[in-house]
Amino acid sequence: MAELIAEKEELLEVTEIEASQINTTGSISGLKFNDTNGNGQLDPDEFGLSNFTIYLDINNNGFLDFNEPANITNNFGGYLFNDLPPNIYTIREIQQPGFNQTTPTPIVNVTPGSNLTNINIGNIGNVSNRGQISGTKFNDTNTNGILDPGELGLSDITLYLDLNQNGFLDEGEPPTITGANGEYSFLDLPPDTYILREISPPGFASTTPDPILNVTPGSNLIVNIGNVSDRGQISGTKFNDTNTNGILDPGELGLSDITLYLDLNQNGFLDEGEPPTITGANGEYSFLDLPPDTYILREISPPGFASTTPDPILNVTPGSNLIVNIGNVSDRGQISGTKFNDTNTNGILDPGELGLSDITLYLDLNQNGFLDEGEPPTITGANGEYSFLDLPPDTYILREISPPGFAPTTPEPVVNVTPGSNITNVNIGNVNNRGQISGTKFNDTNANGILDPGELGLSDITLYLDLNQNGFFDEGEPPTITGVNGEYSFLDLPPDTYIIRETQAPNFDQTTPDPIINVTPGSNITNVNIGNVNNRGQISGTKFNDTNANGIFDDGELGLSDITLYLDLNQNGFLDDGEPPTITGVNGEYSFLDLPPDTYTIRETQAPNFDQTTPDPIINVTPGSNITNVDIGNVSNRGEINGIKFNDGNANGILDPGENGLDNFTLYLDLNNNSLLDIGEPATITDEFGFYSFEDLPPNTYTVREVQKFGFSQTTVDPVVDVDPGSNINDVNIGNFSEFF
Repeated sequence: MAELIAEKEELLEVTEIEASQINTTGSISGLKFNDTNGNGQLDPDEFGLSNFTIYLDINNNGFLDFNEPANITNNFGGYLFNDLPPNIYTIREIQQPGFNQTTPTPIVNVTPGSNLTNINIGNIGNVSNRGQISGTKFNDTNTNGILDPGELGLSDITLYLDLNQNGFLDEGEPPTITGANGEYSFLDLPPDTYILREISPPGFASTTPDPILNVTPGSNLIVNIGNVSDRGQISGTKFNDTNTNGILDPGELGLSDITLYLDLNQNGFLDEGEPPTITGANGEYSFLDLPPDTYILREISPPGFASTTPDPILNVTPGSNLIVNIGNVSDRGQISGTKFNDTNTNGILDPGELGLSDITLYLDLNQNGFLDEGEPPTITGANGEYSFLDLPPDTYILREISPPGFAPTTPEPVVNVTPGSNITNVNIGNVNNRGQISGTKFNDTNANGILDPGELGLSDITLYLDLNQNGFFDEGEPPTITGVNGEYSFLDLPPDTYIIRETQAPNFDQTTPDPIINVTPGSNITNVNIGNVNNRGQISGTKFNDTNANGIFDDGELGLSDITLYLDLNQNGFLDDGEPPTITGVNGEYSFLDLPPDTYTIRETQAPNFDQTTPDPIINVTPGSNITNVDIGNVSNRGEINGIKFNDGNANGILDPGENGLDNFTLYLDLNNNSLLDIGEPATITDEFGFYSFEDLPPNTYTVREVQKFGFSQTTVDPVVDVDPGSNINDVNIGNFSEFF
C-alpha cells in the first residue's frame, strides 16, 4: 500500500519550472480513484481505477465526440492531458457499469504554462477483491529481457502459477497457454504473492527471471516474459555484382537457382549430410535452426560466373540471425545502345531525337566491312534500342547495314569488352538525306495570319506542292489532306524549293501567303502554318433560369434545356418556315452556325410557366465572327416550399442541433382550409431524413398541414406561406413531440 501511494504522489507531483521554460500551452493531470467510503476525497487507503476513459468535453454536450481529447487511465488510475491551448475545460468520464461518480465534474482554467495536477475524480462501485496477471510471452531476439518493437509473441507455451514453489506444474496450480500473439492472462486471483513459471519449449531459453508478483484487490499486473531460441540462422542474397566491389549495391539484382551449402567437413565439396539450399527468384536464401557452431558457406558456381566475395566463415550463436550477401559476376560482357535519327547531325543523341527501328547492326569479327556467316547480328527495336549479350572478352567493331535514304553521323564504334562489363550508351546516329515539311491548317478567327492560342485546326482540306508553279493541282504533284486537328506533313522530300498551295474550302478565305520552303538534306521544317478564315459567322450562348430576374446570367444560375430559339428573319415575332431554329442542350447551351453576314434577331418559343427577363438579342454577324455569351434569361412564374418534419424532443418548436427528421409523415397543402386532406390537394411524404418539398406551385398563399400520427403532437403552428413567382422557400420546418419516447 505504501508503494502505491508513493507512486500516486510521484505521478501527481507539481514540478517548478524556470521562466525560460514557460510555454503557451498547459497540462491537466490527476487520478481516477475508487472512492470506497464515498466521501469525494482521495484517502491514503484508496486505489486508482485503470482503463477508465477520461475526456475533455470541448462542446459541453456530455458526450465524447470525434476529435475531443481523450485519455485511458493507467494501471494506477493516472491520466494526463499535455499541450493544451489556454481555455476553460470540462473533464468528464465514460461511466463504467457498476460505478457512480462521487466528485463533481471538474471545470478547470488552463493558462499559458500552467500545470494543473491533482484533478482527481472519484467513483464508488463494486470493485472486485480479486486481481489478475496478464502480458505477452515474446521472442526476445536481442536477449535484453524487454519486449521491443518488432519482437513477436510466442504461441502455445504453457505458463503456470507455482503455488508450492517447487518448480513444477502440479495438480491444482493454475495453468494457461499463450495465444496466437503470445498473449496470456490469469484472472480472478485471490490477493497473494505468486511465482509465474513456464514449461520451456524445446530449442528456447528464458531471458527474463521467473516473475514474483504481489496481487492485491483490484490489481491488473502486466508482465511480459522473454524467450530466445538456442538455435541460429543465416540468410542473405546471392547477387549479380555488376561492379565487382563485393557489395550488394542499389540496382544489383539477385541470382536465382544457385545451390549454396554449409561445408561441415571443410573439403570444398557438397557432401551427403551437409545442409544445402537453392536461391529464390530474387536471389534470397536462408539456413534455419542451426546449432551454435562455426560454419563455412560455399556455392556451386553456375557456368559463366565467378565469385566476387570470399566464402563466408560464420559464427552462429544462440538466437543469432546473420545476414550475409554473396556476390557473383558474369565472366562475359555486353554492349547496348540506341540507333537514332541524328536530326541535327552532331553525332550526339540529343533530347527529342528518336530511335530508328528495324536496322541491322553486327559485330564485324573479321573486320572486312561485311556481315559474314557466324558474325553476331541484331535488329534495332521499336525505339532504336539494341544489345549484344554474352560476349567473350575481346575488342569488337560495331557496324550497320545502312537503310536507304540514311547516312551515318557517327564513326563505327570500337568497343573493348572485359569480364562482367556492361557497356551502355553506345549510340549510333543516322540522318535522313531527305527532308520534310509539316504544320497546321488553322481557322484564323482574327484574320491576323498567325496561329494564336485557342485557334483550332481545319480538317479535310487538301494541300499540295505546286511543282510547276502554275497555281493548280496537277497530276504527279504531292498532295496531303489535313487531319482532325488541321495537322499535315509532306515526308521524304528530295532537296528543293517548294510552294505549298491549297484547294480552297467553301466559305473560307486564305489569310496567309502560299509558303515557299527550301528543303535541305535531313531538314525537318515545322510550324509551316496556313491560315483560313471562315466568311460565315456564328452566335452562341445560354438559355438560363434567371432566378433573381435581374437579366444577368449569375453564378449558380442553371441553364434551361429543350427550349426552341430561332432567328426571326422577317421580324414578325413568329417561327416561320425557313427561319433557322435550335433547341437548347442539357445545360441550356445553344448555337447558330454558318451564318451569312447580316443582322439577326433571336427569339424564343416561350416555355410554359416561364417569362423572359432579357430583351430579344439583336446581333450583327460579320465574316468569321464568333459571337458568344448571347445569354437569354427566363424566370419561372411558379414557386416551391421545402422543409423538414422533425422530432422536437424538447418541444420548443425549433429544429435544434441533434433533433432528427421524421420519415413517412404525410404533409399537404390545405387549399380549402378545412384541415382535411381532400382529393386534388397537393400531398407529399417525408423521406428518411424528414425532408419534404412542394414544387411547381402557382403564386398563392398556402397552409401546410400534416396527417397527424398516433403518439405524436405537433409543436409548431401550421405554416402559412406566400409563394411568389420564381420563389424557393426553404426551412419551413414542422415539429412533432413523441408522447411515448
